[in-house]
Amino acid sequence: MATRNYGQGTIHERRPGVYTLRASVVDSVTGERRRISETFVGGKKDAARRLSELVTEHNAKGRSTDLSVADIVRDFRSVAHHADGTSRGYDNCWKHVPDKFRSARVRDVDVAAVDRLYAHLAKQGVSLHTVVKLHALLGAAFNQSIKWGRFTFNPVAHATCPQPPRTAMVLPESGSVARLAALVADDAEMRCWLRVLMATGGRRGETLGLRWSDVVGDSVVIRRQVTSDGKVVEFTKTREERHVAIDAATLAELARWKEAKGGTGGGLVFSKDADGLVPHRGDTVYRRFKKLAAKAGIPEARPHTMRHLMVSLLLDAGQSLEVVSKRAGHSSAAFTARAYAHIVNRSDRRAADVIGDLLPPVA
Repeated sequence: MATRNYGQGTIHERRPGVYTLRASVVDSVTGERRRISETFVGGKKDAARRLSELVTEHNAKGRSTDLSVADIVRDFRSVAHHADGTSRGYDNCWKHVPDKFRSARVRDVDVAAVDRLYAHLAKQGVSLHTVVKLHALLGAAFNQSIKWGRFTFNPVAHATCPQPPRTAMVLPESGSVARLAALVADDAEMRCWLRVLMATGGRRGETLGLRWSDVVGDSVVIRRQVTSDGKVVEFTKTREERHVAIDAATLAELARWKEAKGGTGGGLVFSKDADGLVPHRGDTVYRRFKKLAAKAGIPEARPHTMRHLMVSLLLDAGQSLEVVSKRAGHSSAAFTARAYAHIVNRSDRRAADVIGDLLPPVA
């Protein structure tokens, strides 16, 4: 069948009434030429009209690169609904970005420009952790705009992000944890919260966000969180709820606290008022925990340390990565494996010894 050139591209008639439309266009971000195509069913005149529309639509998307970096970061954060801690982290890293880069048009930002930004921040003494956080923010903002069809290339994904050295995870010994528990023996609410924190391995905000209706049988359902400033947010960090089984002693502790408080189904388990309507501020609970940890001889510990402790103990006891990852509410088992690689490797060493004992001896 015939192929005709229509100036903006070509129309190839594959069979009567079915056409392949092709055009060569300039990618508005990379500056490289690329081909776009589409199958069209209809008449010749309609096919020619559609070819013109196809090129026009591509050019309209290209004009989205007139947006600045600040524009796409703002738009991304307006729909992302980040948790309180994540938002504060992004605010902190964004304040270090020079105005020149913020106002730069997306079409002018290439991989080299992003690398220069990171180098500039390093010279200014900005911490590696902050640069890594900024890298995540910029990468996510560019990706979101790509999903919206604004442009097609993410220079951040190809930039060289500096990697801070990994620090060894220091966990409290059992004696220190016992001293910590003893310090709250006379405070029924704090004693119960600390027990739930350690038994579930939940994040601080997730445990403060528990309602009595979330205690179901021998499990708790983690589905919301309380922010540092005391706001209840009806989703977790990963936007997924999870069921976490708890032991009999923790269930008994919850029952004692419920009886003492007079808790009801819809009320918060841990709250400032008897009805469970006013949540504790996350930062207030954090400061109190830090004071108790210092008295217990573990001043470096924080509520999140108890989460690390739970994951570490379970992995060390031989529980599967999949089970532990789901219990902790990690984004994936791969993340758990990376974050706790030292323990996974230790378990692998024990597995090797078990296999060695089962194999026949070598003559």
